[in-house]
Amino acid sequence: KTLVQTRMEATGGIVGDFESGGSYYRTHTFTSTGTFEVTDIGTITSGEVDYLVIAGGGGGGGNAGGGGGAGGLRTGTSLPVSVQSYTVTVGAGGQGGAPSSDSPKFGTPTIFSTITSEGGGYGGTHGQAGNPGGSGGGSGGSGGTARAGGSGNEGGYNPVEGYDGGPNKPARTSPYTSGGGGGAGQAGFGGDTNAGNGGNGLAYTITGNPVTLAGGGGGSKYGTSGRPSGGTGGGGQGGVGQDGFVSNVADGSSGTANTGGGGGGSEREQSGSYTLYAGGNGGSGIVVIAIPTA
Repeated sequence: KTLVQTRMEATGGIVGDFESGGSYYRTHTFTSTGTFEVTDIGTITSGEVDYLVIAGGGGGGGNAGGGGGAGGLRTGTSLPVSVQSYTVTVGAGGQGGAPSSDSPKFGTPTIFSTITSEGGGYGGTHGQAGNPGGSGGGSGGSGGTARAGGSGNEGGYNPVEGYDGGPNKPARTSPYTSGGGGGAGQAGFGGDTNAGNGGNGLAYTITGNPVTLAGGGGGSKYGTSGRPSGGTGGGGQGGVGQDGFVSNVADGSSGTANTGGGGGGSEREQSGSYTLYAGGNGGSGIVVIAIPTA
């Protein structure tokens, strides 16, 4: 079926066309910072676009760290635009925590027009609480100290842009497990026998194909009692937390680029002496602007 002429003309990003439920759209997808320029709106004085704006995910905590929170996810329809240029700022993912006590980093906000999504909160390192963000980071593992996950929806939006990170498991005996990062669809899970999983992201078809975005990073664990697994990343390509017993892969994995996924937390292996590892980086954000064409 042939697409009808668009209601408006614009340039910028990766351009594509798709159909959903009998409606047709032209999309402009930005995987890095650029310019969306509306060049013609035809016979009307203003136009409207649909949008998906996702910030960079937070870094996973190093040294028994919690999972990074997903970047804030905001989506909507009928956002007014006019003939002008709009700077589109795509947020970077936060750096994962170093093997030492160096802190991981927040994800960076993503901005289009009047829409801002907040960067994901980073996961706490050993014994530290998770940090707030678009979605909150999970708390770090600890041998007895209860720590909360970071709060989500830092921008105070309705509907929310993301959820809280998970708490750690306060335990006097090993294993000590950290919390998963919050996702756009649900809160991160708390540490228990196994490390907390990242909260799931949300599925969208605005890109033309179904894809799940903005999942939280998985938490980690340490201790010699048993061999529980690291937390899984939330649906939406959050990084995986590690259990430290698999040779050379005890660093948390990174969130996938242009998904806003949080980075996975890293192991602190305890086998006579401590071996410290780095958290994964958060995934960068993305902006998709969809123009209804029919």
